[in-house]
Amino acid sequence: MTQNEIKTVSLLGLKINSKIAVILFYIIFPSMLNLFPMLIYYGLSFIEYPPLDLFANPMYLLAITLYIVIPLLLIPLLIYILVVCILARKISRAQEVDKVRWFCFRLDNISLIVLFVLSIVNLFFDIQALFSYIGNLITFIGFSPPPQTILIQIYTSMIIILFMMGFYIYTLIVCAMNRRLLRQ
Repeated sequence: MTQNEIKTVSLLGLKINSKIAVILFYIIFPSMLNLFPMLIYYGLSFIEYPPLDLFANPMYLLAITLYIVIPLLLIPLLIYILVVCILARKISRAQEVDKVRWFCFRLDNISLIVLFVLSIVNLFFDIQALFSYIGNLITFIGFSPPPQTILIQIYTSMIIILFMMGFYIYTLIVCAMNRRLLRQ
């Protein structure tokens, strides 16, 4: 391969560029982290209260499929997409100059606008979800002793939401500090 040929990265047969890689990374990373609280909750519930006959109750089998099997199958796919995005980042690093850096990705004005808008929306929803989890925690602790599985699910959800709020705030700061790209 000569230097004039451009390397490309493909995701499931589709070629992706750095803009798509940035947006996919931004969408996939929080989505993958949000799978873990419910996976932990239903996994612990399944261990704590195992069914006597798994096939006797079709709703129980459906719940196991929806909340345990499908997330366990999705996580490797999401990790694969994240790895492809990181590979696209490494290849595009040599092709672009004078761009903003965000988690080692190089952003242009389209990526900045998309990430800025998505960060504002996601930050709003995460603040709303955090208040909801705090209200649930106060309700559970104040009125009845909650099962440990519910407490673990609430705590892991709150930790992931706080982590993702930091992720969104960092993205907002990077986008706001680099408004000069938007004026070009």
